[in-house]
Amino acid sequence: LVRVLDANEDMQFTSRACREMFDAILHHRRHVYATLSRMHEMRILGKVLPEFSGLAQYFQHNIYHFFTADEHTLRCIRSCEALNDSEEHVAGVFRDIKDISTLYYALLLHDIAKPRDLQRHEIVGAAMAEEILRRYRRSDILEDVRFLVREHLSMEQLAFRRNFRDRATLAPFAERVSTLPRLELLYVLTYADMSALNPG
Repeated sequence: LVRVLDANEDMQFTSRACREMFDAILHHRRHVYATLSRMHEMRILGKVLPEFSGLAQYFQHNIYHFFTADEHTLRCIRSCEALNDSEEHVAGVFRDIKDISTLYYALLLHDIAKPRDLQRHEIVGAAMAEEILRRYRRSDILEDVRFLVREHLSMEQLAFRRNFRDRATLAPFAERVSTLPRLELLYVLTYADMSALNPG
């Protein structure tokens, strides 16, 4: 992407060709973290995906978050990539995901609205994700990504704050998730989100 932009100085970062190249990056299972990190270091990521700029150096003050929002987001993707060579249960689920770009878009966008509305960031973020995916012409994954952004806290809250062995607790969660592929996506996303909060 950088080489193409260097060779075409008149190409706009928000052009269709640039969006398509960025979308192609998110279809790979490896080297996505390294690519996006380099783009972020070169201040290109925030130009290709302008909403990401708001996450740069945005810090959420609580006992869980050690990293700024941009660093946390990129580390989520790194955590997923590490599953390519892992024997953990979640790794098998990760490797079975058919369109990995669905997961990577959801990870990139799961905290995208925090600088705008921290308390409702999952709701506002879901609306932002819809706008972004329409811009990227990815209506094919729009519903799943919007669901993942809106619900990205729900599995963590169920696991750590509720009695998940209680059928009365599980039933509303299962109804919201509704399909096994979405449950698997949410499972991997939750794993990545939790593993990228802090060094411990």
